[in-house]
Amino acid sequence: MKIIVIGATGTIGSKVIEQLRARHEVIAVGSSSGDYQADIASVDAVRALFERLGQEWEGYSATAEAFHDAGDTIVVTGWYAGTYRKSGKSFRARFAHVWRLRDGKIHRFEQFTDTLLVARAMAGDGPGGR
Repeated sequence: MKIIVIGATGTIGSKVIEQLRARHEVIAVGSSSGDYQADIASVDAVRALFERLGQEWEGYSATAEAFHDAGDTIVVTGWYAGTYRKSGKSFRARFAHVWRLRDGKIHRFEQFTDTLLVARAMAGDGPGGR
């Protein structure tokens, strides 16, 4: 099942995502990070988010492969994949998510991926990493 979690990058949302991803395909939405960003205080922004999710990508996924515990830093490695509807081009790109904790709470999040592979899928030219 595909599940969209809004508020996924917060203290509670990140734990919900952790549990759901073991059994489902999850799309994480946060105010400034995640698979998609949206201002959930605005009905129009939430509506636009769902319209965009349904129209831009087919089978978009972020699949965690490994979790690395380094004390107050957690690194998650995995794969992004999907097909951009407008171009029909698919991509598959490695990612690394770096979560930094302070006092047991998420303090900072960074993500790294080969954005050129995503851009090529969106443009419909060049190899998309598959």
